[in-house]
Amino acid sequence: MVPTRAAAFTFDDLTARLLRHLAYLIHSGETTERRLAGKIDISQSHLHNILNGTRKLTPAVADQALYYLNWSLFDLVETNEAAALISRREAALMRGRDID
Repeated sequence: MVPTRAAAFTFDDLTARLLRHLAYLIHSGETTERRLAGKIDISQSHLHNILNGTRKLTPAVADQALYYLNWSLFDLVETNEAAALISRREAALMRGRDID
């Protein structure tokens, strides 16, 4: 029997949050697809396809977008989510386990 775990973040969860933020920047008028694509060093058509789900956001392009935004992966996690993850980690350490 496999032990159950608390909900964990996956790479897909974090990339989906990043994509939503990039789409928000475009839809709010803060930038355009062309300008954003240039800043993260990909073509406008490639960015368009990523935002529409035709192509996958690769870790390299995600890193470029995070660099442009001056963000880290931690900026994609809500404060209450981070607190829950820290509490879980502290509890595991108190039980003498490195990671749950």
